[in-house]
Amino acid sequence: GPYRIGRIDNGRSITFERDPTWWARDLPASRGRYNFDKLRIEYFGDTEVARQVLKGGGYDYNREFSATAYTLGYNGAQLEDGRLQRAHLGPAKPQVAQGFVFNLDQPQFKDRRVRQALGMLWDYEWSNRQMMRNMYIRQQSVFSNTPLAARKLPDAGELKLLEPLRGNVPEEVFTTVFSAPVTDGSGIIRKQQLQALALLEQAGWHPEGDRLVNSDGTPLAFTFLNGQSGMERLLLPWKRNLAQIGVTLNIRNVDAAQYVNRLMARDYDMIVTGYPVTLSPGAELYNYFGSAAAHDPGSNNLMVLQDPAVDRLIDGLVRADTQADMLQHARALDRVLQWNYYWIPNYYPPGSSTAWWNRFGLPKVQAAYDEGLDTWWEISPTPQTNAQMAERQKALP
Repeated sequence: GPYRIGRIDNGRSITFERDPTWWARDLPASRGRYNFDKLRIEYFGDTEVARQVLKGGGYDYNREFSATAYTLGYNGAQLEDGRLQRAHLGPAKPQVAQGFVFNLDQPQFKDRRVRQALGMLWDYEWSNRQMMRNMYIRQQSVFSNTPLAARKLPDAGELKLLEPLRGNVPEEVFTTVFSAPVTDGSGIIRKQQLQALALLEQAGWHPEGDRLVNSDGTPLAFTFLNGQSGMERLLLPWKRNLAQIGVTLNIRNVDAAQYVNRLMARDYDMIVTGYPVTLSPGAELYNYFGSAAAHDPGSNNLMVLQDPAVDRLIDGLVRADTQADMLQHARALDRVLQWNYYWIPNYYPPGSSTAWWNRFGLPKVQAAYDEGLDTWWEISPTPQTNAQMAERQKALP
């Protein structure tokens, strides 16, 4: 590659030095790229410390993963006059498909109507407004932010793929564009709770005291296995919404080792997970959704999904030999996963949330699918205001 490893300060930083003899430096694809002689990546054990060090001028560029920190953490004179820049880079970049995943081996989740009802009561709009500064976009697809996502009614090609599956997939697959449940963001979701109760009643759950129980008297309850900090703030409002209609959500926090062991044993009711998304998916989909991987302790089929329709569509996608064929199989697969309510889709950012000191030149046409740092170059050794940078750029050829 264009860089070699230079100095390593173990646990603190690594420096890459540009290789002046790199074989591809003069190829057309490399022109205007890899413009820095040195790149140093610094590591911080605390994100707030990292943020403050950046604001103090300790380094140049920070990728931010907190909506609140991105929205409020950089405010001040430096941001106002442009010395510090903030933007979402790579807006068309495929995003990880994150969601709350049902363990489909658990008996309370066997009925699609139960899964649909539980998903209705996770109030994304309220959470996004109250906790995440309205920064995020709701997940609708396992192929988020890509052309592979099913956003319109199926075309003739998709219907040809889906028709042999009729009777084995939800009828909505053929007739309706999927949309995750929407609330008004007020936190009051009585309408959705009544809809959820109706679905649960159809699925055989009825009130008994302050709980919903089935014909055997078993309460509708499940446990969310949590292995990461910060997730509780998204779960506790959902727990309240569920409790109001008689459903019990327990939250179990475990350490990393126990979490991994329980995932491998499929010993959980629900978790949060994410599926990497690419513009050309392939055999990795067997690992995420294929029946053969459902009980493989090393696989990522954390839904424990065993659906012949899904298997068939993955087979077709993997064998697709044209882009059009791949897109049709991907969208058909997406529809089947969407309408079976195998997960409760979460959210993704509108790009890579980034802050940097304004001393770099950026191309007029910036990368859509990546942050594009390899196309930046140094203009000034010190940060410039917006006005100063505009004057400097006027002088550029």
